[in-house]
Parts: sequence; C-alpha cells; structure tokens
Amino acid sequence: MDNVSDKIFLTVNARVEVHPDKLVEIVKEEVERVFNVVGYKEETLNALIPGRPNPTFRYREIVKL
Repeated sequence: MDNVSDKIFLTVNARVEVHPDKLVEIVKEEVERVFNVVGYKEETLNALIPGRPNPTFRYREIVKL
C-alpha cells in the first residue's frame, strides 16, 4: 500500500426517534470514546431532520408476495 492516508471518514445513516442535537451528542461521545487512543480530531459533524416521506406512487391495496 503506497497510498496511505491519515484521514478516516465515518458516515452514520440512521432513522431514529431523537432530536438531531441529542444524536450529535451521542455520536460525538461514542466516537471520542472509541477513537481517542489514535488522536481523533473531529472536523465535520452534521445531523438533520428529513422531511416527511411523500411517495410518488401508492398501491391501492396491500401487495402480497
């Protein structure tokens, strides 16, 4: 491996019932706990509240497979 990087990118994609601020707090605590041994430095951390789903197509009845 000649192309070594000292950067790690972590994406957490979760649908949870918690406010984004609380989720950020939880993720920060756990990432720091796990990665503090290697000198973790947070650069960017984002959380959002997605809009309500609005499907384009809907089935008129339940589809049984």
